[in-house]
Parts: sequence; structure tokens; C-alpha cells
Amino acid sequence: MEYLLKSTLLCGIIYSFYKIFLQKETFFQSIRWYFIIGIIISIILPLLIIPIYVKVEPMVHPFVTTFTSNMDSVSAFDSEIIPIKMVRPFDWIYLFKTLYIFGMVFFLIKFVLELFSLIQIIKSNKKRESGKLILVETNLKISPFSFFNHIVYNKNQFNTRELEDIIAHEKVHANQKHSLDNIFIQLFVIIQWFNPFAWLLKKEILQNLEYIADKEAQEKAETHKKYQYLLLKTSIKN
Repeated sequence: MEYLLKSTLLCGIIYSFYKIFLQKETFFQSIRWYFIIGIIISIILPLLIIPIYVKVEPMVHPFVTTFTSNMDSVSAFDSEIIPIKMVRPFDWIYLFKTLYIFGMVFFLIKFVLELFSLIQIIKSNKKRESGKLILVETNLKISPFSFFNHIVYNKNQFNTRELEDIIAHEKVHANQKHSLDNIFIQLFVIIQWFNPFAWLLKKEILQNLEYIADKEAQEKAETHKKYQYLLLKTSIKN
């Protein structure tokens, strides 16, 4: 419990520092590493124990001698002592640990099912190679996404030029291994599912990855304005 409390506090510090000092900055790659290193610190630092040694001199109080000399007289009344029934207090720590484990198992199962569903989409649709990347065409009405070196999209939702911009965006995710960041933060949230700062960090991390891809893909787009409209099209129906 102490570890989780310390880790939660560190998450709060990392998130607050980002919101106050870094949110409006545009060096997205550096912010990406800030998040990664910050989360690693919040995982490892609470595990470290710094021992503090305090020298204590033994002290004998006169009362100890008096008390031991009177023990014989007290023993005569032992037979008259009435036993007291002890009431065991409710174990809140056990309850919290149980709830924590159930929550972690729930989110872990959810993550595995989502991962399995994603892999099924990739395996069950038409694929073609494009250099080191694999393009996956699907008829599902979903927003384009990448998973490691796979890029999934529905070509019926976009014209040729839009599709080029979409693939350019997803190529940035694939080439920079953003899927590792995604899995890393997902696993961190599973461990810290009770921690609101973990969920807030997840949102900011995923958004920052989109900023990275948008910045590089927009430079290759025909015009910035058309690319911005394309972002809206992939996010909002009609």
C-alpha cells in the first residue's frame, strides 16, 4: 500500500509539471521522453529504501527494579483475573488489497481482449507490403490506425490524396515505434487503475504521439488546411 501511495504521488507531480510548464510547448519528441522517463521513475523510485541509522543509548529507569520486585505480590491475584473477549477490528487493508487485485485483473483482461481483437482485424483483412511496412485494407468503419509495422485503414472512406496523407501520418507512428509507448502506458494504467493521474497521463501521452505524427505528416501534405480538414474527417462523421 505504501508503494502505491508513493507512486500515485509521483504521478501527480509528473502530470502537474507537464500541465504547468510543458503543455503549450511544441518540442513533442522531448515531451515524449519526459513522459517515458517520468513513468519509469514513478515505478522504480518508490521501491528504493534509504536506511537512516539513529544511535540509541540504553537507559535503565528505577521503576523497572521496583516493578519486578512487586511481581510476586501481583501473581497472587492471577486466579481472580476475568478473561476479556477481544473483538477483532475490521481489516480495511485486506479489503483494499482485494479490490486492487480485482480491478487489476479486470483491466488486464480488457486489455488482452482489445489486443486480440486488433490482431484479428490485421490477420483477417487484405494486406500488401510497402517497404518495411504492411498496409491492411479493411471494410470496417473504423478510424485508421497503426500497430507496430501494420497500418490499417478503410480506403472507401477517403479519396486518393487523403489516403496518401493518412498513410503518411500512420507511417510516422509505425517508424517511431509508437506502439511501444501505447502498450507501456496501457500496462502502467492497469497497475495504477485506481490512480486518476495515471489515466490523465495516458490521455496526454497518446495525444502527444498524435502531435508528433501530425507535425511530420503535415509537412508532406499538399496544404496545411486540407490536412487539418482530413483530421476532422477521420474523427467526426459527415
